[in-house]
Amino acid sequence: MSGGSIIESAKTKLRVSLCCYQELSNWPRVFAQIGLSHLHFRWVVFKVRSRKGVELRVPNNRTSRWALLESLALDAYRIGNYPWPDPNGPRQVLDIGAHVGSFTCSLAAVLPGATFTCVEPSVQTSEWLSKNLERNNLSGRATVLSVAVSDVDGPIDYWYDDAVSGENSLEKGTRHHKILVDGLSISSIFALMTKPPDIVKLDCEGGEYASILGGSSELYKSTNHVFLEYHPIEGHSFQELLHRLEEFGLHLEWHETGHIRDQGMAYFTRRK
Repeated sequence: MSGGSIIESAKTKLRVSLCCYQELSNWPRVFAQIGLSHLHFRWVVFKVRSRKGVELRVPNNRTSRWALLESLALDAYRIGNYPWPDPNGPRQVLDIGAHVGSFTCSLAAVLPGATFTCVEPSVQTSEWLSKNLERNNLSGRATVLSVAVSDVDGPIDYWYDDAVSGENSLEKGTRHHKILVDGLSISSIFALMTKPPDIVKLDCEGGEYASILGGSSELYKSTNHVFLEYHPIEGHSFQELLHRLEEFGLHLEWHETGHIRDQGMAYFTRRK
């Protein structure tokens, strides 16, 4: 690792540590859990609790716990301070790539009138998701669909190295294990909802392309907010997603890129 990379890594760790201290009420336990895991001594379960009362649990490994820190400590989607009009009003939220519920539980804390449809293809991950929803009193406000968003309806390959990893994907990449999961097109997922979603969050390790490119202005006509994490998929780029969402009448509000090429986060909204 170069000197510049070491400095950047140190800066990132310092920022994450500071955010954990500021945003997590159980930050001493969080530091201990992470520190001991690097020494190969692990709590079996990684537990975080935000100062807003959101509590999440996940297996204590790097690829599983990062999503919790990303949502609760770093507020990567910037939902904590967003000026939501009428936060108690009814909203339909579609969380594609729900993992163990980090985004859903975080958003539910600031939008108490919202109901959620959580899409997560891994059966093992869905079990952790359901428990976290119950832990945060969201079982009556959230529905879990154990499917993957795809170009077509039907069984599809799903690749993983860790059953509850936030990096499991429909793309093989460096992953070694493959199973079949149920796939649904974005239009089929919308059809299963009682009402069209006002808010859509996409973090599905490449499935964002099927979700957006496979959609239409008519399908997304009720969607006013799109939170997006996109990933490097051969033959695709963020510009495709940007142009398609603009066709739907959604406008880019912010966009962040990371150190991995063709990977980043963005937020789109429908301007009134």
